[in-house]
Amino acid sequence: MNDEQRALLAGAGMDVDSALKRFMNNAGLLLKHARRFPDEGTWGRLTAALEAGDAGEGFAAAHTLKGITANLSFTALHDVTDAMTEDLRAGNVDAARARLPEAAAAYDALCSALRRI
Repeated sequence: MNDEQRALLAGAGMDVDSALKRFMNNAGLLLKHARRFPDEGTWGRLTAALEAGDAGEGFAAAHTLKGITANLSFTALHDVTDAMTEDLRAGNVDAARARLPEAAAAYDALCSALRRI
């Protein structure tokens, strides 16, 4: 991972140092997995569930996304999906929906950065 890639990912909400530690300082392996994220599909499941008012499916999608973002140290997106997971665990779809603009901004920034590296 070069300095430009590191800066781009950090600017998009990734804790690069933490991610590298988790991937045993293998930047190539980290980037291989991180680049898959935009096409992973859980984001679409989450937004569809929130649109439909489905707390159960929303919880499952938010929880999955929370785990993926934790493993890849996508901290900005992880923090908001963690909160959404708890909202949906409690059945509060409206609270999770209220967090969607913040989540979408973090998701879009991250995906944009990942597509550029």
